[in-house]
Amino acid sequence: MLDNIIGVNEASNIARLSPGTIKNYCASKIILSKKIGKTWVIDKTKLKEWVGMKNIVNTLNNNYKVSGEDEKYATYYEDFKHLKDTLNIEDFEEDFDIKVNELSFPIVVFDSGGTLDGYVFGTDARREDIMEVADDYFTSNNDDGVWEFEGYNVFEESDTLRFEDKEGEVLGYVSINEDENQVEELNLGADPISDGWEDGIGNVIGLDGWGSDE
Repeated sequence: MLDNIIGVNEASNIARLSPGTIKNYCASKIILSKKIGKTWVIDKTKLKEWVGMKNIVNTLNNNYKVSGEDEKYATYYEDFKHLKDTLNIEDFEEDFDIKVNELSFPIVVFDSGGTLDGYVFGTDARREDIMEVADDYFTSNNDDGVWEFEGYNVFEESDTLRFEDKEGEVLGYVSINEDENQVEELNLGADPISDGWEDGIGNVIGLDGWGSDE
């Protein structure tokens, strides 16, 4: 049990957020944690679930029309209070045929035309399942072969994917493998850096220097 309890610095590395931001999220109860004296202790499993859902939401926002462009929305709810403050819980449970107390927060809700008619995903849902539904439900932003992520963009060339940071500096390239079909994976919501993709010479790609040996 104690192996699952971590401090602010380790949480900062996992979430790729500053220690100060982690402390603020703990104090705001966005991250499941407990304060012992002056020290925050954090549930590592719950933190990873939270980070995973935040990454999915970032991918949805960057790569699909999820803000009502086609009268379809992807909405993120941090916790039960956030959901309760935004929606009528009884209507929500009836329309989605789901019990709120069975959900693992945070959740993301797909709905159409401002009505509660769509899909609800909690942290127990698999990323690939969420993205597969999203690919059918929403219109893609990637008609031009560009995928946007937090901190970097991916551009499709003839036989490679070009990675650039937000300032336009080229980070590196990954060859498009027809067998693995990276473009299809990107369309289904893969996040190359978070997912640990490798470049052509076996190095894990990352923002801090292009390749690093594992």
